[in-house]
Amino acid sequence: MKNCDDQVKRQLSKLFNEDLVYTLFTGCLTRGDRQIFAPLPNYIFTRDIGVMVNEYAIICHAAKHARTRENFITKYIIYHHPVFKSVQEKNNERIIDMTLAGDEITMEGGDVMMLDKDHLIIGVSERSTEKAFQYLMEKLFEKDVVKNVIKVDIPKERTCMHIDTLFTQISSNEFVAYEPYTLINNGKIHITQYTKGAKKTKEFTNLKDCLKSINPKMDFIICGNGETPHDEREQWTDGCNLVALKDGVAIAYERNPKTQNAFEEKGYKIIDGESIVSAYKNGIFHPDKVKRTIIFIPSTELSRARGGPHCMTFPILRG
Repeated sequence: MKNCDDQVKRQLSKLFNEDLVYTLFTGCLTRGDRQIFAPLPNYIFTRDIGVMVNEYAIICHAAKHARTRENFITKYIIYHHPVFKSVQEKNNERIIDMTLAGDEITMEGGDVMMLDKDHLIIGVSERSTEKAFQYLMEKLFEKDVVKNVIKVDIPKERTCMHIDTLFTQISSNEFVAYEPYTLINNGKIHITQYTKGAKKTKEFTNLKDCLKSINPKMDFIICGNGETPHDEREQWTDGCNLVALKDGVAIAYERNPKTQNAFEEKGYKIIDGESIVSAYKNGIFHPDKVKRTIIFIPSTELSRARGGPHCMTFPILRG
């Protein structure tokens, strides 16, 4: 809060914990009060600010100055909240804090994606720099967090802000992906796999070849069902951006009908979020029994901000 004037600092120092949290998020001292600084509407996209990789917490460094306060709040939570007690032990040895590495080291969580415990995918994008990738990979190998790091270079464009706007994993053997940028060899992306201790890297020109080299059973559900112009349109409205609740059960935006058709053709059941909540309250929906299901939720303004269900989560434990 170094940019606050002395009067604001004094006001903040007098607040109780809950009131301080309210003020830091809304910018208002009390409900209905005038704003003393800008609110944090982007903090709904918590994925970008922090990521758990196996037993380690990565505090990301957002590329845009508008998200500086989000970085500050997240750092405080991870360093002090009891839910992160396991990473705080032994002088915070399981925290990798990207904010300490310098202004050129920007990395956002939408570009950090666990494939499995031994493979981590990291994007170099509009928001995450090559220097940040090199810094993070060195830290991960130094601390023996993962055995393999896969770098995905994508166009530095808003249409593909992070790698999770182009692909996300929804089961052990399935990804949802935007075909023109990820599954064919057209120069849109370049992939390099680094293995700890290996002298040589593996190079790929598309996501499909890379993932199948790791898991030959990997299959792909195509955004927009591969139909032009629906694929491009539904990629823009987060057709590829899903978050898996368990293997084969994921949340998606409801506004992408051609992608919905692609799920159905792969044998997925489609259900809306309100129906699930109602069924759960009535005792007829059991989360432990649901399989191969896509849960659709409404999206209007959220997708315009280039963020989907995957962006709005910060998983702490993974099954």
